[in-house]
Amino acid sequence: MKTLHAILFVILIPFFSFADCFDGGLQVFPKGPIISKNGIFLITGSGVNKELVLQLSTLNQTFLIGENEKIKLVVVETLVGSYQLTQVLLKPERDLTPSKIYTLVIENVPAQFQPKKYDEITKKMCPITFEVTTDSDDIAPILVNRPKVVDKQWIEYGCGPEITVSFNYSVKTGEDLLVKATVKDKTTGKTSSFYLEPEKNVITIGRNMCSGAFTFDDSANYEVTFTFLNSSGKACEWSGKPIAFTGPKDPWNKKLRIEKKVRKR
Repeated sequence: MKTLHAILFVILIPFFSFADCFDGGLQVFPKGPIISKNGIFLITGSGVNKELVLQLSTLNQTFLIGENEKIKLVVVETLVGSYQLTQVLLKPERDLTPSKIYTLVIENVPAQFQPKKYDEITKKMCPITFEVTTDSDDIAPILVNRPKVVDKQWIEYGCGPEITVSFNYSVKTGEDLLVKATVKDKTTGKTSSFYLEPEKNVITIGRNMCSGAFTFDDSANYEVTFTFLNSSGKACEWSGKPIAFTGPKDPWNKKLRIEKKVRKR
């Protein structure tokens, strides 16, 4: 019986991993709850939600709804990640009213697909709301130290690998920061871009087992540039040469293992 349970556990691991990946939810920037009156918004969807995000500029419309007020969010840019990930950058059609509270709503979409956040007090998912300050975030970030590679990871999981390259940096800006990464595959010449939210002065590009903005081949050659944006979209554009880097090493690379065996003979 123990053997049967072990076999079933091994068989069901990929199934549960796939189920976790199927509905990745919607991620929203900024995290709030306080925003400037001229702020930008980023909605990113994975799994079944990536198609919803693609439709935001056509079949569905996104609004900020406050008391006696409904402000449309206009799609500025749509970006498609390399693996099961899509995002839209949005801007209110006019400045928001200071001291007012708005709820983020996507029209013509069932409740289960609306943007939500976890409430630590009620321990439940709830609508995303923002309170508007009287300030405008009009000063672009200032890059102090250019990003440098600090870590590479290739880890195998149930649905697929996590493949990432991390860069540290230093920048002067407010609390909310977006980074637009543009990666070029130097073998194919293909270029792709995606907005990311850095954590503790570290930008991580790549993919996890479920989805990702970028995918990298084993030890292949790439280059990247970064544009830093504040909460209102004011940008510190990249200047100078791109940063060259190589993809992480695949620990399960069959060709590499064969080559090592040949060299040992």
